[in-house]
Amino acid sequence: MKHFVCRLFTCGATLFALTSSLSAQTHPSFDGTWVLARATADTQRVTSSAGSGDGAFRVGDMGSGWGATLTLSQRAGRLVLEYPYFAEYDLMAPLQYEFAMDGSDVENDLTIGPERTRLVARIAWRGDTLLVTTRQAVPREVAPAGVMAEVRRTLSLVQTDTLLVVTTRVGVADAPTNVVRSVYTRKR
Repeated sequence: MKHFVCRLFTCGATLFALTSSLSAQTHPSFDGTWVLARATADTQRVTSSAGSGDGAFRVGDMGSGWGATLTLSQRAGRLVLEYPYFAEYDLMAPLQYEFAMDGSDVENDLTIGPERTRLVARIAWRGDTLLVTTRQAVPREVAPAGVMAEVRRTLSLVQTDTLLVVTTRVGVADAPTNVVRSVYTRKR
């Protein structure tokens, strides 16, 4: 009887461990350096020409807003995103954002030009898709004080080496909502 109870306990523990590991979902890893392959906007692209001087120039969407080359890495409970923003001759470090893997808000301060911008960021998993939400104050010249602009990005692996970033900029102060799909390939 003692042997039977021991075997029953061992089988039960094994079954529990197996079902626990099956129910614990593993998420895809976005670690690596990614290079922009293409970006397409769901809204119309606008073209314009300069009044004088330089001639025609393009006005398009802002893509993912994260640049043409991204580096994503997971470090100590955080997802870290880095991308070059400045030209090499500017001798400036890449921009860096951090996101807490537990889904809590993280404040990222960026200094571009004379002003500092504070972005509040949060991430959440939706199955195999990572949702990154950032909010920042809208300048008073654009909207009343206290209005926050929100950008939502979903990251998902289409294939092992293909990352799809869908960026939704929620319209503020009469601006329309803008959606852009950016496809990145993993740099080898």
